[in-house]
Amino acid sequence: MIEINICCSATTENLPYLTHMVEQTLLQEIVEEHREIAFAIHEALINAVEAVRRDHTYNVGFLTLHLKITEQEVYVSVTNSGSAYSRYEAEYMLNQDMLQVLHQDCGRGFLFMQALMDEICIENLDNRKAFSVIMRKFRKKKEG
Repeated sequence: MIEINICCSATTENLPYLTHMVEQTLLQEIVEEHREIAFAIHEALINAVEAVRRDHTYNVGFLTLHLKITEQEVYVSVTNSGSAYSRYEAEYMLNQDMLQVLHQDCGRGFLFMQALMDEICIENLDNRKAFSVIMRKFRKKKEG
């Protein structure tokens, strides 16, 4: 098992570092579908940075990445200090299809996350002052 927690400024400059760290960790732990999982996490990180940028005009907000890899699953939580989605907005985004979001400003990242991970949910935190995207990918049992 490996578990990583990183809290940093939610800036585009931090995205390459975080994405590289995730990819290398998944490779080290010999996770099947590591590219797909890393892409889903990258999309969640981009969404976090965009949410913070939208809500923090004069100061930089934060994002927290929690990655836990066990024999059973890959668990990911990306939390940011951007304003949270209402339950209706979260359900709406998670129930879209590609044709519905093709020409919209947002929503495609959630589609990728849903397609690549086994579970995804959005949780509001701190009275809607922050939110988390939580994802799980279940690992296949080794045969033999």
